[in-house]
Amino acid sequence: MAKSWLTEFENEIYQIEFDIDKEKQKIYQFLTKEVIKEFLKSKVFSNTDDISIRKLIVNTFIKEIILYSDKIIITYRFTNPIEYDKITPESTKAIEKESKSALIVSSDNSQNFQPD
Repeated sequence: MAKSWLTEFENEIYQIEFDIDKEKQKIYQFLTKEVIKEFLKSKVFSNTDDISIRKLIVNTFIKEIILYSDKIIITYRFTNPIEYDKITPESTKAIEKESKSALIVSSDNSQNFQPD
């Protein structure tokens, strides 16, 4: 009796957690390149023709760029602190793994996206 009662509550918890995650996904807004570009132009960087502004944009938002003969991996900054890490083969493999998983998540989200 106690086990079935506990199992019922565990299932209810899992269902509630699932519903919470589902609702959280609804609040994320998918941004296009154009929307981001217009926002930055109008609010943050007024003169993007100035080379110093361009350098500021790159240094602010891009952590590193790894160039291969057939692809480029760009790692973006999502936090304020700027950290300078030594790039090792291990860190490069970790970045590749993260970018592959992000690509999978991104493609899954874009398939489920339904505009209002």
